[in-house]
Amino acid sequence: PYTLVYAPESKVKDVTNALFIDGSWSMLDSLRLIFGARYSDEKRELTQTFEPYVADTDTGIYNDAYTQIFLNTVTVDTCVNEHHSIKFSSTDPKLGLQWDVTPDIMAYVQYQSGFKGGGFNTSTQCNQTYEPEDVDSYEIGLKSTLMDGRLVLDLAAFDYDYKNFQVEKTEGFASLIENAASATSHGFELSTNF
Repeated sequence: PYTLVYAPESKVKDVTNALFIDGSWSMLDSLRLIFGARYSDEKRELTQTFEPYVADTDTGIYNDAYTQIFLNTVTVDTCVNEHHSIKFSSTDPKLGLQWDVTPDIMAYVQYQSGFKGGGFNTSTQCNQTYEPEDVDSYEIGLKSTLMDGRLVLDLAAFDYDYKNFQVEKTEGFASLIENAASATSHGFELSTNF
């Protein structure tokens, strides 16, 4: 018995550059504006060979004759030493307010966007790419130090809105990343230290 085997070989080179700024401005003694921005620039290069082989199921040894017959009769995705490159860039701002309700309690609200670069899936076919993921994050919360510093109590509620959400899935023995159109995440977090 024989089986079809893919033997992908790939080399991926990543170059990432980023520039960011982060700051705050005291509008009043107890009220601060927080702000920031991050610029990201990413480049990924792929050199890939992706060819199928017919091998003996028991031994795993390639059969060149059967491989040639298979390639002459069936159209499959193959590539030998192909080179591809993709680029992504994003500018992501941050803006929020912090209010010192008391010397021990601080309330805040914040918006921030984020970015995760796209890339290549190298284990299933030639030059299969996925897109970058973007997220808009909204958060409101409270940070406090109570009981003369013996109790730290933090509360937060958040909402994340994703575009081109990157989803990992398994196809055969391969792990792939695909883009979903959108996704949302809502949550609440309570953290204490006593």
